[in-house]
Amino acid sequence: MRTVSHSFNITDLVAEAAGLVQGLPPAKALFAFCRIAFPPSLDALRREAETGLDGIAALFSTTSLDEDGRVIAVEDGVGDADSRERRLKAEMIKAGAQRADIAARALIDPALDVIRHQCHLSPHDFLTITHLSALVPADRADLVVQGLYAGYCRDFVQAIHILVPQFAHIVRMVLKEAGAQTSTRQDGIEMELGLSALVDLPEMKGKFGEHLTFTIRALMCKPLGPNLRNQVAHGLASSNLCSSGYGVYAWWLILAPVVEGFHMMQQAEEATNPDRAGDD
Repeated sequence: MRTVSHSFNITDLVAEAAGLVQGLPPAKALFAFCRIAFPPSLDALRREAETGLDGIAALFSTTSLDEDGRVIAVEDGVGDADSRERRLKAEMIKAGAQRADIAARALIDPALDVIRHQCHLSPHDFLTITHLSALVPADRADLVVQGLYAGYCRDFVQAIHILVPQFAHIVRMVLKEAGAQTSTRQDGIEMELGLSALVDLPEMKGKFGEHLTFTIRALMCKPLGPNLRNQVAHGLASSNLCSSGYGVYAWWLILAPVVEGFHMMQQAEEATNPDRAGDD
């Protein structure tokens, strides 16, 4: 996806992000790191997109190209209410992906540098977190650990190629537990839905919230965004894409709920065993 954006100074954001994790013990630093950014508000994205549709440019169709020059999306110009809403949603996807890129560069990247310098986490640490997080299926813990640790080591090529498919499976299991129909049947053959179809199920917003659901869709499932799920699945994800702000944010977006699940288990254990409260 080729984008054109305005530059702005992120120095203050970088300093603030580093300060949020500086000097904390490993468990608390990692938990703070996983709350350092939040999915953008849909209302904010809509307002931003509506501002962009006020000009004359919105009357003309636009074409989006992939890195290799392929046409991946064509958006019609605004003519009536329906075409305006379609264009609005397309612009929201672009804005959501751009927000993820900025968050990765201004917040996640500098905070990760601090954590790597002061905490020195090991694969065993990530194994403990993953095993104690209810979000990760037991039979996928080893794969998720490899992907999370690879991202921690800044090997985002390995991290994205492991984690994006495993995240699709995690989403599938969460939705299936919520009663969603996550497969289709044709000619007696049952086929599992891909992530692009899973995010459109009504149970998705109920389990992941509308803001996170939209961010997953914008980041992983739409050609107007980096489309990470499909790029990885079809062997189109380059090292540049995986190591971009999109890749860094996707790694963090998967790490965050895993760590959140681990933190919830810790809190439950501390409530049961008060003598262990405060251990890191």
